[in-house]
Amino acid sequence: MTTDVNVLQNMIISGFRPITRGPSLLIMGIGLSFYMNPKLPSYSMENGYVLTRQLLDEGKEFTAVFAFSDTMAVGACRAIAEAGKRIPQDYSVAGFDGIELCSYYNPTLTTIRQPIREIAEESVHHLFDLLDGKSSHQHKIFPGELLEQESTRAL
Repeated sequence: MTTDVNVLQNMIISGFRPITRGPSLLIMGIGLSFYMNPKLPSYSMENGYVLTRQLLDEGKEFTAVFAFSDTMAVGACRAIAEAGKRIPQDYSVAGFDGIELCSYYNPTLTTIRQPIREIAEESVHHLFDLLDGKSSHQHKIFPGELLEQESTRAL
């Protein structure tokens, strides 16, 4: 993985705090803009669709959509296809979660897979330790895994 991917991955795993502090930011020469519609269900296909449609309708220039979830990425893909554009030839699309749908969607979606099993196991162990008085609050970051698939291309 490149440094840029590691920076983005760490921001996502850390709860999006650096991204949500403002409407846009610049990281290592990469311009990023943050869009979320609070009136729509968070992380939904609908939210991904509506936000991407808005970007396209406003004529904003962009080369890629990095969605907060794989379901939002699917919605973004729908908006891009309806606009007569192609993925990844016109726009790259990537999501976050690593859900099974990514491998069956066309084109297959690039995603950052969360280690769900490890997160669940650690959470259960920590919960029992809290209940037994053996532990206190902990903040733990789990590394994700970049799965580069057909929905993204190099520029």
